Amino acid sequence: MIGKLKIDPDIDDETNKKDAATSEETSDRHDQEESLLYAFHTALLVVSKKDLPMAVSTFYTQYLLPSRKEGTFLDIKQTRYKKISSFLLEQSQNTVRTECGKSIITIGPSKDEQDPVAFLTGIDRTHIDLRDAKRRRKEEVGGDNAMKEKNKMAIVNLYAIPHNVASILRLDEDTVKAVNAKSEERRGSGFLTLPECRDILNQYVHENNLIDEYDPESVILDGNLCDVLFRKSKKQTSASVQQNEYPESITRKEMNVKWIEKMDCAHAVVSMPGSVILSLKRGKPPMVTIEVECRQNRKKFITRVRGLEEYTINPNDFANDVSKRYACSATVEDEHSLTAGRAALKKGRCELVLQGHLVEELQALLTGNRKLSSHGGSKASPYSLPKGVFEIILKKGVPKRKK
Repeated sequence: MIGKLKIDPDIDDETNKKDAATSEETSDRHDQEESLLYAFHTALLVVSKKDLPMAVSTFYTQYLLPSRKEGTFLDIKQTRYKKISSFLLEQSQNTVRTECGKSIITIGPSKDEQDPVAFLTGIDRTHIDLRDAKRRRKEEVGGDNAMKEKNKMAIVNLYAIPHNVASILRLDEDTVKAVNAKSEERRGSGFLTLPECRDILNQYVHENNLIDEYDPESVILDGNLCDVLFRKSKKQTSASVQQNEYPESITRKEMNVKWIEKMDCAHAVVSMPGSVILSLKRGKPPMVTIEVECRQNRKKFITRVRGLEEYTINPNDFANDVSKRYACSATVEDEHSLTAGRAALKKGRCELVLQGHLVEELQALLTGNRKLSSHGGSKASPYSLPKGVFEIILKKGVPKRKK
């Protein structure tokens, strides 16, 4: 008589767990291989003919990795290839999806022929996979451009009439305070655009009949206007040896230049399109400082960045973004962890420390203008800072352009 077979429930549970783990591992590997193929095809579209032959390491770090889908992580070790050389070797031998029997890429060995996959030597631009990738890229770039158009920022120079100038000329208080400004944010702020500032001066000239009847392009200076445009401060007067000589008339062009020189500077950060004012402040626009210094006998460089907070960019998030895009180390130092010898930081501000000479790359990334850098990591930028807000400092021994 055959006894009943007893089944251990623990064995079933362990088997189910192994099957689930295997299934999950297979799914992860499949996702990673899809991401790798996507990044590979996208990167080939960026590589130009003049860049070839290109070292495989350069192609991988500067083109393939930055070309992955936004928000995804690519780890070649989680794929069946394990190494980028194995993947490229397979792509160079694959002629299945071709019309003329050519592979999508050709590869070349190193000089000593020890490494058979050392260089990317050619790209078949007519390959069906590249044509599909190009169509996909057009759709994606179109969406990115629409997003950038909404988030573009610009700096607008504004002016404020000093109190002593307004009192000498007895200007209308509402006009000086920009009560009738077009934008609601500027009304009553005292911040004037260049045309508004010039209109106030022209109104004063007309009201006081200061236009020369024999020369309409000249203005006769009365005492108040002459004081505003030409009178020097006590400090300037004491430093000057010659006596002050004031003209009786002045051309309109020169008058406008002198008038603007006497104004206080201000600026507005504006979101385009729509001209939405994000901030209004006196003084010049805040600068984003990018400083590069040498290390290890001028062979390696460090890039330091300050001032991102002025444009609502989180330093920690930006450091993570840069490290992924350019495959470099990135750390954030605050006022407590700042490197010894560095200038003190403002309260609540940080300094980014990045590996490498990244002036061109950072400008391209922060402005959203890929033309400023050939590095593939600068594409699809979510940032849109104005061009004129960068202060570039190259320490002794740092070249202007990377060699």
